Amino acid sequence: MSEKQTGSAWATSLNGEIYDYPFYASREEAIANGTAEYNGDPFWIGKTFPPENAENFFDAEDWLENVACQEDYSGDHAEDWDMSTKEQRAELEKEVRAVMAAWLERHKLRPTFFNVRDSVLIEPNT
Repeated sequence: MSEKQTGSAWATSLNGEIYDYPFYASREEAIANGTAEYNGDPFWIGKTFPPENAENFFDAEDWLENVACQEDYSGDHAEDWDMSTKEQRAELEKEVRAVMAAWLERHKLRPTFFNVRDSVLIEPNT
């Protein structure tokens, strides 16, 4: 992710759905360049931002619930096997997320895409 994908950059789009590089440092710069690029036709601008880090979607409670649904953990004999505390689940999340983040970094699997919010239609010739 480039520094400009943090929400302080702007991108343009002809249809309001597909935004592309280059990024612009300001709203005004995006409007000026979009007006020239799209020959005065209406276009969209929006603020860019990176997606949430993938490891942040790991949830200990979801994982423990998934384990409890597995055949080996079903039945009366396995009832209440998870006696973990809130603090223990938080510790698990922290440790697993760190491993996931290291794995994503090591294999260069971080997203290179960006998302857009606060889209606005610009109509230069109206």
